[in-house]
Amino acid sequence: MRAQDRLRLNFHGVKAEVRSEHKGILENLKRDLGYFVDEFNDPAIRIKCTFAKPQLSGLPNYRAKYYKRDSIAFGSGDKRIVDYRGRAVTIYNYKSEVGEVISDDEAKLHEVTYLLLLSRVGEHLDDLGLHRVHGFGIRFNDHGVLGLIPEGGGKTTTLMSLLDDQRVRIFSDDTPVISGGKMLPFPSRMSLCLNDAPVVPDEFKRRFMRTERDEKVLIDLTYFKGRIGEPVSLDTIILGERTLSPTPNIRRVSRLRAVKPLMRDMVFGLGIPQLLEHFLRQTTGDYLHKTVIFMRRSMSAARILLQSRVYACDFGTDRAANKKAIISVLDGLDDGLSD
Repeated sequence: MRAQDRLRLNFHGVKAEVRSEHKGILENLKRDLGYFVDEFNDPAIRIKCTFAKPQLSGLPNYRAKYYKRDSIAFGSGDKRIVDYRGRAVTIYNYKSEVGEVISDDEAKLHEVTYLLLLSRVGEHLDDLGLHRVHGFGIRFNDHGVLGLIPEGGGKTTTLMSLLDDQRVRIFSDDTPVISGGKMLPFPSRMSLCLNDAPVVPDEFKRRFMRTERDEKVLIDLTYFKGRIGEPVSLDTIILGERTLSPTPNIRRVSRLRAVKPLMRDMVFGLGIPQLLEHFLRQTTGDYLHKTVIFMRRSMSAARILLQSRVYACDFGTDRAANKKAIISVLDGLDDGLSD
């Protein structure tokens, strides 16, 4: 395999390789995950992308294990085949960590490969004690700040507004990584609604039609060059909720208020980009493995909760006011006014 036919990525020590003769797929993945591009030998995860009509004939006669609206997963032991209702097929061996994605729809091939890659990388990160959390993560001077907002509540839009302040550095708009009491960067493409992306130059934007969802605009990582943060201790958690008030209300609250959001967004990982049909294997060994992951995530969540200030923010309809309210709290962290 020529170097130009592969993309190698190193996710905090979890090494993965994607191979394809379809240059567009590798180019899109590089735009999605350019922060992690690296060259190395012996990747732990190998995925091949094949641009061809997906076929189920000739595949092993596995029983269905998992049903979703857009897919059916079949499996036996360490092997899994997923049929995306005729639009794509994935074949994966968990023991060897080798898989293939097949589709004659370029957008679907890209989407499934991206999510399969994150699914497998995420499980390996969990085994290393590196846990993704569904929220936005930033560094503000020497403070690590985690924003926990329900799905669809505007994590990316909020983060984009905060970037107007040059003291803000990005970890992720969607899945920063927690390791012990520290936050690590896990930047990937950002996804915005069409109406929220006009300020970004066209060369950094791609239109993206997600399966059974509204069209989005993907923002390349290169747009944020120089704004990725270095690892830092996590010491602030912001719990965000949308309201119809014209002005925001942000206040210090008890750490207990963050227990439920942390369970949702970190321990259970609801909303984390991945393919459940590949994450959940429904075998005895996998149940035991996922129990260990659950316990590790729980202990990590407890640690960051004990060391963090917690704020509740009722976001209003005025985005500029929302940003101003959050920055005022972050300024207080540096001045020691929020302790």
